[in-house]
Amino acid sequence: MRVSVFLGFQGGDWLRSEGSDGDERVVVRDGQVYADNISIADLLEPLGFDALFQVEHHGSPYHMTSNPLAILYYMAGRTERLEMGTCVVVLPWNNPLRVAEEISVLDNMLQGRQIHIGVGRGSSPSEYQYLGIDQSEASERFKEGVDILRLALRTEEFSYEGTHYHVSDVTTRPRPWTPSLGEHIYGALVSKPSLDVVARMGLDLMCTGGTSIETMTENCGIFNDARASIGLSPTRPIVAVPAYCAATEDEASEVAERAFGSYIEGSRRHYGFDQPQQFANIKGYEQYGPGGGGNMRGGDSPRDDYLRSGIFGTPDQCIQKMRTYADVTGTDHILMLHAIAGMSVRESEQSLRLFSREVLPVVRPEHSEAAAARL
Repeated sequence: MRVSVFLGFQGGDWLRSEGSDGDERVVVRDGQVYADNISIADLLEPLGFDALFQVEHHGSPYHMTSNPLAILYYMAGRTERLEMGTCVVVLPWNNPLRVAEEISVLDNMLQGRQIHIGVGRGSSPSEYQYLGIDQSEASERFKEGVDILRLALRTEEFSYEGTHYHVSDVTTRPRPWTPSLGEHIYGALVSKPSLDVVARMGLDLMCTGGTSIETMTENCGIFNDARASIGLSPTRPIVAVPAYCAATEDEASEVAERAFGSYIEGSRRHYGFDQPQQFANIKGYEQYGPGGGGNMRGGDSPRDDYLRSGIFGTPDQCIQKMRTYADVTGTDHILMLHAIAGMSVRESEQSLRLFSREVLPVVRPEHSEAAAARL
């Protein structure tokens, strides 16, 4: 079982700006948010975690990581063993050739350390508007972007003729250090209608979106059935979930309610899922509109579903939750969301140290005694 960490880089005004907190606390400056998150990232390698993942978002304090690969470059130079991942790069917001170049640069920096490539099409109308990109083109741009990304990473020279991208006799330089780079690309999904489409593109699955375990299990089954229909073996998904480990269940529950409960409520507002009417006329996103039935962050109790999906509790409870995910989804890689607004640096560090000391040696028997000795 791989156990990796995704850091939030959330602006200090996130809770207040999203309306979930009305107090008069001093807002942490963006530069301090970066310093705090980097200090936590520096712990991941000595504590024995497998990889650092980062996400792409624009124009708000939700996640202030407009270029996740830039953060991964920086951490590549600060580490020796830590793997890197994206959860995700939003392909319709980028030239896919540029994405391929940046991934190849990172691969050459890492020189053999693995890169877990996660891609998505993005959902937030506000971010599409911020970037000046027509969201109705997102599905087509995503598919063409995946095609080009694969070709650029795996083919010495290629051409491509699509609706949105026209490429003639190009070669991505530097060439990847890893010959197999691009063979496994994960599609991050938050809607059922996308499962069959993305599976038939030959992508692997990254489960995101804060759904219940039951929904996630169902989605993995739909995804693998679609893969089987085109002759592909079942995927072992990366499961991205919130996580917090504490000495007592009450302590973990308090952080979960305070920080992660506010996170998912703000997330729904950021994506616009609390205003479904805005999706009604966006091609490819009708499932998020009124009566669409495809909003996996919706339902009667999205906050409760999200908190139930999390790996929260004592070390023994976290171990059991990870084993449950492995049993019902087939995952061999848990990606834990950490260091979000509403959590202190001290709380993040305490949780990660406890995970390293008491959870990793059980779910990852190869977890080194040397790493534990550094605690």
